Amino acid sequence: MRKHCRVPFLLALLHFVLVHGVLSQILPFRVYTTRDGLPSNTITSLYQDSRGFLWVGTDEGLSVFDGMTFRNVAQEHGLPWGRVSNVVESKHQPGVFWIATHGGGIAKLFEGTLTHISLQSSPHADI
Repeated sequence: MRKHCRVPFLLALLHFVLVHGVLSQILPFRVYTTRDGLPSNTITSLYQDSRGFLWVGTDEGLSVFDGMTFRNVAQEHGLPWGRVSNVVESKHQPGVFWIATHGGGIAKLFEGTLTHISLQSSPHADI
């Protein structure tokens, strides 16, 4: 009697897998690297802002991706340290971004201007 109960269950399971497997989508997937404009292939943080831009923290700076191109921010642009550990947008002031670096404190980015805020007297002591 138990064998007969398994057959309908297995048939229903097979039907579910076949129908939903055939109808499911395969979403496009793209890998971005330094060849596409990233400052490094080592990603340390990701953040999507209120406009839909993707902020990519790396061990060599920060990139902002608009869906087509990367715009980079590095130490030569005023970033206090190369390794970015986190990026967030202010909830109270959209368009103001806080960038945490590993070893260099934090930076505030607003309208293209970076302001460095050191957390301790030694820049290498910051987390």
